[in-house]
Amino acid sequence: MQCKNSEVRIVGDDLIITNILLAGKRTDTQVHQLLRKVELLLRIPQGYDVEWRQQFEQVALEETSNPALTVGHLADRMNLSVSTLGRLCYRAYGLSPMKYVFNLRLERAALLLAQNYGRVKDVAYETGFSSLSYFSKCYKERYGVPPRMVLSGQVA
Repeated sequence: MQCKNSEVRIVGDDLIITNILLAGKRTDTQVHQLLRKVELLLRIPQGYDVEWRQQFEQVALEETSNPALTVGHLADRMNLSVSTLGRLCYRAYGLSPMKYVFNLRLERAALLLAQNYGRVKDVAYETGFSSLSYFSKCYKERYGVPPRMVLSGQVA
């Protein structure tokens, strides 16, 4: 008998265990493997999330202006595998690493525009967008106004 699609993961502060029932009888080995996964997930030391978040947020902030940024590059900077980085990011923020960076880029762009940093093109490139039209589209979807209106002072 095989444990079909059993999964153990943490989402936020919740431990999710799915499909632990086996088709037919359970074997000791299968149950042991599943319990081992639970034990490994629960072994994260106190304060680890805070330290990890601070480090990740610093790395993400440093990399926001890099238009060629990849998850692999972030993982290398954090000394983690891509899958571990994704798992930790989802656990900490409920987002993938690149979605977190995308949101950070838009927040930074809003700040730069509010401070009259420069032209919309300058803000887009400074925040890691390689396409001005894509930046404008994303900014408008997020904030409801095009970036040029913020820069011209039409919107506070």
